[in-house]
Amino acid sequence: MLSWGFDLFEDEILLATLTLKWLREGGTFQWNDAQFHLGREGFWSGDFLLTRNDQAMARAKKTSPFTRTFRLEIRGQSMILSARSPFGRTFQLTQHGTIVGTIRPNHLLTRACVLDLPDSMDTPNWVFIFWLVVLMWRRTSRSND
Repeated sequence: MLSWGFDLFEDEILLATLTLKWLREGGTFQWNDAQFHLGREGFWSGDFLLTRNDQAMARAKKTSPFTRTFRLEIRGQSMILSARSPFGRTFQLTQHGTIVGTIRPNHLLTRACVLDLPDSMDTPNWVFIFWLVVLMWRRTSRSND
């Protein structure tokens, strides 16, 4: 319960281990022998980025400080990641107004969850989207402490 690290599995095969930074909104993971970084464009602000070898692979911008909604740019495609309800932990990914994926906790008292994201999206981008959701969960958790 105290850890903010996550092991991501597909069909019981470990895809990646997401390790979050404690003081900043950032993290790292390894996939296919490559190291990926998750962080903000600026020190405490700016766009959220997925980078590899200092190259931005995906970008997200929070649409408002008062909502849990991001506008994503992944491989030239625009998508919206948003909380399904104002107080719930389920998030949905939409493209052109159509829901194309969800991230939902298994139940109320766990961080274990199910990612149902497009098959056309590769693992690093799945991890990036999941990281954005985890940041929102962590912000909520810290505001409730």
